[in-house]
Amino acid sequence: MYFADAAMILTFVSLGKFLETKARGRASQAIRKLLDLSPPEATVLRDGRPERVGVGAVPAGEIILVRPGEKIPLDAKVLSGASSVDQAWLTGESIPVDKQPGDEVFAGTINLQGSLTAEVLRPAAKSALAQVIELVRRTQESKTDVGRLADRVVARFVPVVLAIAAATLLVWGLAGGDWATAFECTVAVLVVACPCALGLATPTAVLVASGRGAENGILIKDAHALELAAQVDTIVLDKTGTVTLGRPVVTAVEPAEGVSLEELLSTAAAAEQLSQHPLGAAVVREATARGFVIPQADSLETIPGQGIRVRRGDVTILVGNEKLMRQLSVGSCQLSDSSCQLTVDSCQLEPGDRQLTTDNRQLLVAAGGRFLGLVAVADQVAPHSAEAIAQLKSLGLDVQLLSGDNRATVESVARQVGIDHVIAEVLPDQKQAVVRRLQESGRKVAMVGDGINDAPALAAADLGVAIGSGADVAIEAAQIVLVGQDLRGLVRALALSRAALRTIRQNLASSLVYNVLLIPAAAGLFIPLLGFHVPPAAAAAAMALSSVSVVTNSLLLRRRG
Repeated sequence: MYFADAAMILTFVSLGKFLETKARGRASQAIRKLLDLSPPEATVLRDGRPERVGVGAVPAGEIILVRPGEKIPLDAKVLSGASSVDQAWLTGESIPVDKQPGDEVFAGTINLQGSLTAEVLRPAAKSALAQVIELVRRTQESKTDVGRLADRVVARFVPVVLAIAAATLLVWGLAGGDWATAFECTVAVLVVACPCALGLATPTAVLVASGRGAENGILIKDAHALELAAQVDTIVLDKTGTVTLGRPVVTAVEPAEGVSLEELLSTAAAAEQLSQHPLGAAVVREATARGFVIPQADSLETIPGQGIRVRRGDVTILVGNEKLMRQLSVGSCQLSDSSCQLTVDSCQLEPGDRQLTTDNRQLLVAAGGRFLGLVAVADQVAPHSAEAIAQLKSLGLDVQLLSGDNRATVESVARQVGIDHVIAEVLPDQKQAVVRRLQESGRKVAMVGDGINDAPALAAADLGVAIGSGADVAIEAAQIVLVGQDLRGLVRALALSRAALRTIRQNLASSLVYNVLLIPAAAGLFIPLLGFHVPPAAAAAAMALSSVSVVTNSLLLRRRG
């Protein structure tokens, strides 16, 4: 008489496992997508002839050929050719990036136009794509604190259920004398209490959240970081390279009277192309972008704290500050904040169409004793920083800007992006101390940075978040890495972590409620009152349904971001 029940139990359990496996397969889809990004073979140039080789067998130093439309098989440096590359999986950029000789290309990105020859920088196992896959795998295998609590609950839950099953058998068999009901209720208790849902509650949510994060350029190093991100209430942002682009650009070019913009910028670039200073590089980039011819200069002399002096034939070119100009008798330079006018002797500079602000560095330019004008250079705010900070505030977070730069510059950047709390002129070890003070006041602090000097603060914070374009040491010290330089990724990471933790709690709560309600019903507790109990087949169906519902709830996280 129990054969039908046995068959139904096996059917429901098998059906539940099948549905659960299908759902978990969808949960791990992110890993499969990442694995599919890299082509299985690369075209290697050997003795000038192309040869198809498995990517795992291509060492660093080999020369590969990437044709239009092909996926780039390995991290490499372009040697020849020019093309546009779709780097969406890596940086989230929807616009293809132009690549020329000297630029780096990454495994899994797509070459859209021209053919490229490139030198392999890293073998397949060490490519950026391989590191991302390994990071996602490690995260999916790790546990949150809530998950470890669930494991402890399950460890105690099993003996308790066995004890309840034994008590059910003895009570109905010995006390009630109904061994048929005793046997049926005991089997129902054992089937309905299978702790699958409890065991799946945490890992499925972590699996989906980490995979979804990887698809959006958010690399979460372990499940604990996912949990910490949901608890953060204070965000401390480094300025340079995090809120700003970290690369100076020319923000204003103001020629003196009688001097053309081309003459000013070309002369400044001629001097600065001999310099290794980032401000000088910005001037050279600006002149090149405008299509100006940059003359050749020689004999660079650096004057500490003032600027540089170079020679172009018989002409001496000076690029530097007011002190340099005054010392070398070019003129007396003053900048009036109210009118934004620069006066050198009788030469007056009218403000151009780009604003001179306190965070600009003004480079004064002179040639042959004649003052040519001013080039202003500044580190610009990243395009989406203000939007990201507004979103962080909408999440109820306190956002602070932390920098070693001078206070005027830091406050100027803070005003542009809408940050109210500013901490400026701090050394790397002082950044760490700032984080510690916030923690001592009861805050849960996330530190976001990209540089070597941010590593101590990243390590000290409750949650360290590194910008993926930053220094390797900063990335190593952080628990979450944002690929690319877009602070909106931080907003997505925090929102995803909150949703993941909420899902884990929902899963655990539903699993516990399920067991609390159904175990007494399966044990026959309601028979004396209602004449009802859960038969073994129904218990199997309920157990399967609970497991599938937990996994399905976790899959809803894929809609995040």
